[in-house]
Amino acid sequence: MTLSSRLFLLFFLIAVSGYGQKQLVFLKNESVIARFTEGEYFKFKLKNKTIKEGYIMEVNEFSMITANIDTISFLSIDKVAGRRIKVRAGALGKALLYGGLGYIAIDQLNSLVGSTQSGFDDSDRNALILAGVGAGMIYIKPRYQKVGRGVVMRTIDYNSSYYKLDR
Repeated sequence: MTLSSRLFLLFFLIAVSGYGQKQLVFLKNESVIARFTEGEYFKFKLKNKTIKEGYIMEVNEFSMITANIDTISFLSIDKVAGRRIKVRAGALGKALLYGGLGYIAIDQLNSLVGSTQSGFDDSDRNALILAGVGAGMIYIKPRYQKVGRGVVMRTIDYNSSYYKLDR
C-alpha cells in the first residue's frame, strides 16, 4: 500500500467512526428536548429513588451501560439532571411577568401625562411582586426534570432524522 492510500484509509475510518456513534434522545411532541451521546456524563434518578451517575459507555435499544458497569433500563429512569433538558416556559409565568411589568409601565406613563398622581404605591408594589413570581416561574429550573407523560426515550443512530453530528 502506498502512503496516499494509507492516509485515505485512515481519514475514511475516522470519518465513518463519527457516524457510528449512537445517541440517546428524549422526544416530546416530536422535538428533541435532550440529547446524550456515548461517552457523555449522565446523572439521573431511578424510580426506586436512587441517584445514579456516570459516563455512558454503550446505548442499546432499551437500556444503557454506564462506566460503573451498570445496565440501566430506560423504563426504570424517573428523572434526569435538569440543566440539560430544554424546558419551555409556562404560559402562566409569562403572563404574570409581562402583566406585572405592563401594569407598572402604564401606571408610570399615566403619572407622566398627569392623569394620576406620581409615585410608587401599593398597586405598583403588588404588580412588581407578580412580575417577580412570573420571572421565578420562567427562569428557575429544578435540579432534576421528570421523565413523564409524553416524553419518549429513544436510541438513534446516524440514519435517524433526529441525529445530530456536531455538538
